[in-house]
Amino acid sequence: MIHRIHNVSYKVFSLNAVEQDFVHYDSKKPTYHFTHTSAYIRKHRQLIEEIHFTIESLLNEFLLKENESMKLQLKEVVREIEDYQRTFGVLVKMIEKRGTHIYGLEGELRKRKETLQKYRSFIGAEIFESLMQNEKDYFISKDSLYVFNNEYLISESKKGVMKIKEIPLGIEENVSLALDDYLKTFKDVVLVERSIGYSNEAGLLGRLIVHNQKIRELMTGIENETVVFNESLKDDLKKMLFGILFICILISLGLSFFFSSMLTRPIRTLTTELERVVKSNFTDGFRDIKFSDKDEVGILSRRFISMVTTIQDGMKEIKEYSKKIERQNVALLKSELDFRSTFEQAAVGIAHIDFNGTILRVNKKLCEILDFSSEELLHLNASRKFIRDTIEMNGEQYGKLLLNAAEYITLEQQIKHRSGKMIWVYLTCSMKFDKYGIPEYQIWVVQDISERKKAESELLYKNQELDTFCYKVSHDLKGPVASLKGLCSTARLEIKDPLAVEYFSQIDSTLIRLNEIIYNLIELTKIKEGQVDLTLIEPEILIKNALVILQKTDYMQKIDIAIDTYAVNELFSDYRYLNTIFLNLLENALKYSKNQEDSFIRITIADHKKGILITFEDNGIGIEREFQAKVFDMFFRATDYSKGSGLGLYLVKNAVEKVNGTIDLKSEAGKGTTFFVYLPNLIKNELKATAKLN
Repeated sequence: MIHRIHNVSYKVFSLNAVEQDFVHYDSKKPTYHFTHTSAYIRKHRQLIEEIHFTIESLLNEFLLKENESMKLQLKEVVREIEDYQRTFGVLVKMIEKRGTHIYGLEGELRKRKETLQKYRSFIGAEIFESLMQNEKDYFISKDSLYVFNNEYLISESKKGVMKIKEIPLGIEENVSLALDDYLKTFKDVVLVERSIGYSNEAGLLGRLIVHNQKIRELMTGIENETVVFNESLKDDLKKMLFGILFICILISLGLSFFFSSMLTRPIRTLTTELERVVKSNFTDGFRDIKFSDKDEVGILSRRFISMVTTIQDGMKEIKEYSKKIERQNVALLKSELDFRSTFEQAAVGIAHIDFNGTILRVNKKLCEILDFSSEELLHLNASRKFIRDTIEMNGEQYGKLLLNAAEYITLEQQIKHRSGKMIWVYLTCSMKFDKYGIPEYQIWVVQDISERKKAESELLYKNQELDTFCYKVSHDLKGPVASLKGLCSTARLEIKDPLAVEYFSQIDSTLIRLNEIIYNLIELTKIKEGQVDLTLIEPEILIKNALVILQKTDYMQKIDIAIDTYAVNELFSDYRYLNTIFLNLLENALKYSKNQEDSFIRITIADHKKGILITFEDNGIGIEREFQAKVFDMFFRATDYSKGSGLGLYLVKNAVEKVNGTIDLKSEAGKGTTFFVYLPNLIKNELKATAKLN
């Protein structure tokens, strides 16, 4: 109760603060006079309602029903608050009546001053300025002397207007009316100001302060009386509690004595029976005890028997579980023996290695490959160094294994044999992880590929010899073929026999084909043995250059050739290889066109991945489906119509692969062929500064 009274006192104090905030802030804002709504007024009403509610609840309090003095004081507080509320309502209305700047009486006063400003020349500038100054001085000091001064100045101004001889008709009356309206409005503002109160000690504001102080005094008296009332109430409660406590102690002593005698007897009986059952090693039951659900001994006996039964069942489960573990151990031992047998008899070398490079176990095959015993390998420092070097050289792939991002990695590595020679091995490395995903050790599977490497080396040597032979033969044949061509040309000019001329023409055609084959073989050798020389390529310009070269041949006919470029990616590649690719593909498209008016070749250049995709599309004779997989083979010709060497597309395939590209085709016999050439950008960041520009 005392807390609620304190709460009322605090809210009464808050009323005065909210009232002052409204008077000094919101009442001077034009927005309030426009909307007539204020957060302070809403707060003021809320506080009044809360005070009324709290006082009503206090009046209905059980403890106050007998305290008439306090009830009268609370009712007096209610009456004072109602008077306070009514006074605050009148204050709000007077403030709204006074207005500000453009609203209320102050708004009207501003309009009156604007009217006087129009007649300033008739009133007199000095009198007009004095009127305005008196008005300002009044609002600052609230002194009535300035009101009398304005009355005097207005009367003098009227007299002065009447003395003006040449005043327009009707102006004298308007000036007099404007002066009277201004004086009346000014006095109305003064009356409202006085009603509101010049200070907190006068007018409505003063009355509000008086009400507030009286309410506080009443609440202070109520608080003091409440403190005295609470103290007396506490004393009465203490006496009552001591009496009740004494009675409870007597009752508890009596009940304790009664129940102790009732409970002790069955517990002693139960203890005796438990000792007998325990001595019989849980084999003897509670024979002589009569069980009853209402008897404590019977309930405890039942629970004890249930506990013994549970223990016996648990012992049986433990025995069964022990047998199961024993069977699992036998199966695990068999699995271990099977694993060791497989491990030892595997046809490849196997080693388990920890993360320090130490070999944990090896099988027989690995010992045979390296010609070391298992004990030697387990303690051989050279093997540890080889393992560490292998991991360092393949750190990125090894990291993926550790993170379980890859199941295994494969390497071709040289390893030292017992004899000292280096042998080639094919190494597969994987990880053994525990159930938590943590790597335990590495598993290395080793295959001896020395014979395969030797065969590859011999094959490479023979291929190089064959390439050299082809190059030399092709180069050496160029001279004789050129001589034969010259002889054929001379013979055709000198011999007049038509049949002989025809023979020499056929020989010349054969020599041209032979020369083409020789040229292609030399180009093929250059492609296979040459190095990629990176250059910034403009594919469209390179294709146009190839078309210019082909215009000098017999292949160019009335064919519509279009080039569409959509690529923005840079392309760094080898100029020579790309020139070979474009020349051969364009020559093929021209050779195998249908020689019709609607024949076309469409070339599209577009971005693809990190490179360029170039499409060569024509509507020529096409390629049969059964031959499409073989068109890139050496000396293959898909049709009898072909008069080429069968090396053109083979050259294209080798050139594309040389620059790490891909080539594919789509064709339909009688409708045309489309080649798709993907050329990756070969330049790397570190080469961009030194790459040559075309």
